[in-house]
Amino acid sequence: MKRAAKRKVVVYGGTFDPPHEGHMLLLSAAARRLRPTAVWLLPALRSPLKSAPAESFDDRTAMLRAAAAEAGVRAGVSLFEKRRGRTTYTWQAIEYFRSLHPGAELYFLMGSDCLPGFHRWRRTDRILASARLLVGRRAGFPRGAGRRFSPVFLDGTFPEESSTSLRAALYCGDAPAGVPAAAMRIIRRRGLYLGRLREGALRRLGPARTRHTLACARLACAIAAARGTDPRAAAAAALIHDYAKEMTPEELVRESRRRGLRIPGFGETARRAPQLLHSWVSAALAREELGVDDPAVLRAAARHTLGHPSMGELDRTIFVADMAAGDRSFPGVAGLRRLALCDLDAAAALAARLKVGWLRRSGKWIHPLGLKTCLRLNP
Repeated sequence: MKRAAKRKVVVYGGTFDPPHEGHMLLLSAAARRLRPTAVWLLPALRSPLKSAPAESFDDRTAMLRAAAAEAGVRAGVSLFEKRRGRTTYTWQAIEYFRSLHPGAELYFLMGSDCLPGFHRWRRTDRILASARLLVGRRAGFPRGAGRRFSPVFLDGTFPEESSTSLRAALYCGDAPAGVPAAAMRIIRRRGLYLGRLREGALRRLGPARTRHTLACARLACAIAAARGTDPRAAAAAALIHDYAKEMTPEELVRESRRRGLRIPGFGETARRAPQLLHSWVSAALAREELGVDDPAVLRAAARHTLGHPSMGELDRTIFVADMAAGDRSFPGVAGLRRLALCDLDAAAALAARLKVGWLRRSGKWIHPLGLKTCLRLNP
């Protein structure tokens, strides 16, 4: 009598922030290869190896369900980590699914980029005792990596989608090709990935200022990615930096006074260059009207025009991104943009020199704070 084949169960965990085409292709390939009786998608509440997700568990789960359905992947979405309410390690999740499917062949799906560091995961012995690794090859990772764990490799090579790059594009209002259409519909409907902030910030601005704001956000995200810092904060600061830019000089002076904003040299600034006040007013209005409450984001927006002698990482990012944004075309801007992606400190120093130099050549008033910034960055 022929023995019945064991049931096969595939578990695919991740942050899915957002879910992308690479996830769906890997899932589809696993389903074709194993023809499992069950496939489980396991969104992480928060990853022990990554920073906090950009979006909530419920929003990421909704995107994941929609993307899987659109791709024709028959899978359940497990709320195991949400029910636990705390960081969950893979070995704990695998033991849960082992208890859920006793006697089944359990496979844990991953990309080959995870294999080189798999030995550093918690309790790999317990993972491998309960499940086999099912691996999709990704370009750039040695074919022999992780073979001592006896993985099952899927046929073909799978695209290396960068969730970080996808999020940066989404922050700037773009629709990157790697995000499934079903997930994009949820992103737009719920205003995810700074969608609500972006819509509110741009509502005050005309077409030209909108183009500049989005160009500034794109460069700020690129700088953050090159520096390994938070692109969400960079995008948020860029989106609000010119929020009050189209107010009249009289309105800016009135708002500054009404709010009691602490602006260096306010009296002289109000007389000689009131448009400079938009930086501080933008931050104040963004806090009040848009609900921005991150002090670093608000400070970077307030400092983007004149800078500050003690600028931090985010301050410098927005200071440079505003000046070198893709819509700018003054002589030397292309070099400044390139420099920003490899040496932010040098780019900030150059940006300050260019600003002061242009003001001197034009015979315009130089704000003392702008001059102090230039001297501090160019000792």
